[in-house]
Amino acid sequence: MKANFTILLGIVMVVSGCLKNGGLVTEQAPQINLSGSSGSTKVSKYLTGDPSDVTKSTTGGTCLMGGGTDVDAAFKWMIQKSGGGDFVVIRFDNSNGYNSYIYNMGSVNSVETVVIASITDQHYTQRGREGRLVTFMARMNKDLGKDAHGIAVDEQTAVCVEGNGIAKVFGINKAFFLQINNMGPETCTSGSPLTWNRDTQAIKVYRIPGLAAGNGSFDLNNYSTATAGEWGYYYVNNGIFFPFRLM
Repeated sequence: MKANFTILLGIVMVVSGCLKNGGLVTEQAPQINLSGSSGSTKVSKYLTGDPSDVTKSTTGGTCLMGGGTDVDAAFKWMIQKSGGGDFVVIRFDNSNGYNSYIYNMGSVNSVETVVIASITDQHYTQRGREGRLVTFMARMNKDLGKDAHGIAVDEQTAVCVEGNGIAKVFGINKAFFLQINNMGPETCTSGSPLTWNRDTQAIKVYRIPGLAAGNGSFDLNNYSTATAGEWGYYYVNNGIFFPFRLM
C-alpha cells in the first residue's frame, strides 16, 4: 500500500507552552553544535521576553508563510493559539528579526528564534516554482512509490492550519494544495525530460486566494473538502510545465 506524504514550501512557525528558567532576557544567541554521522549542524537561539517557567493552555496549529511582506493577521492567529505562552520561530538564516515584531504584537510570555542550517523555499508563483514542486512529487512517486501531497504558498500570503487539519489562507495572494490525480508520471527517468500528462490532468490542484482576515478552507484530512477556491490541473509534457487550468 502506498503511503501519503505532504511537501510543504514555506517557513514553519510554532506556538508552544514550553518552559524556561531564569530572568528577563532581551536578546541572546547561544550556539549548539549537533554532531551526527553526516557531520555537524550549528543551531543558534535568540530569546526575547521572560524566560521564567510558564504553563499556559495552548491549541494546535501550523502556519506556512510564502515569503515577502509578513502577514500580520497570520501572526495574530498564532499568538492566540499560544494562550499567552512561549512563541517559537524556526528559521534557516541567522537572524532574530521576528522576535521584537511578534513580542510587540500580542500578549506572549516570550519569543524564541531557533536557527538551523538547512534549506527552505517560498515565493511560489512569483518565481515560477510550480514545475519544481511537481517534479518533487513525480520523483517521490517514481522512486519511492509514495503519493505525495503538496502545499505551496505565494509571497505575502500564509496558510494557517487548525489542530483539526482545516487550513485557511491569509494575505493578498494565493495558496495551492496539490495531489496526484490517480496515476504517476509516464516518463520520470534521470537524463530524460519529465512527462506527466495523463490527459492533461496529472496533478489535481485547489487554489485559494488569501484575505487579510483569512479566507476559505481546505481539509487536509481528506484533500477534497474545500471552500472559497477553485479546482484545476497541472501537467508536464516532455519537460514543459503547463500551469493552472480550471476544471
